[in-house]
Amino acid sequence: MSRVYINLKNKPLLYESKVERLTAGICNEILPLSIIKNRKITKGIYHTDGYKKVSDVGILSAVQVLSVIEGVIAMSEKLKNNFFFPEEYVLSPDTVYIDAKFENYKLAYIPAKERCRAEKSLSCFIGCMRKFTTPDGMLYLDTLRNLVESGSLKSERMIGFIERLKGEIRVCGIK
Repeated sequence: MSRVYINLKNKPLLYESKVERLTAGICNEILPLSIIKNRKITKGIYHTDGYKKVSDVGILSAVQVLSVIEGVIAMSEKLKNNFFFPEEYVLSPDTVYIDAKFENYKLAYIPAKERCRAEKSLSCFIGCMRKFTTPDGMLYLDTLRNLVESGSLKSERMIGFIERLKGEIRVCGIK
């Protein structure tokens, strides 16, 4: 059984409003969480069976890294439906988990210390993903990051744009 332990000692108030939804497992996009409290410490335990941190996957091809971004955008939209908004959590290669088939994404919910716009959060995530891809993948990430920072497209259109980029990569034979 794979687990990730998080010290919540200094963060209980940030979790307080979400604890019931986090521990009940009603949101499929968030890793199952157990919380252990004693007098001195509060710990969160995320159960990661079948999933790997994106940062542990290794070097991704251009198509794979764009697929990760696409999956994260779709996951973020589903999280909004469960009242977990991008401004409230940390989005990073260490908090996003992926299954072996690159089809399912889950989040280890860590509350953000400071709220930032959803576009900024996604832009930072895309920037962090640059170190997990090829030089060609970096170019496509830069293009996508510029689009995200402009704030001109909604999630559905961004996913459509990513699909077009992936099609271009396949047609051109880019790795």
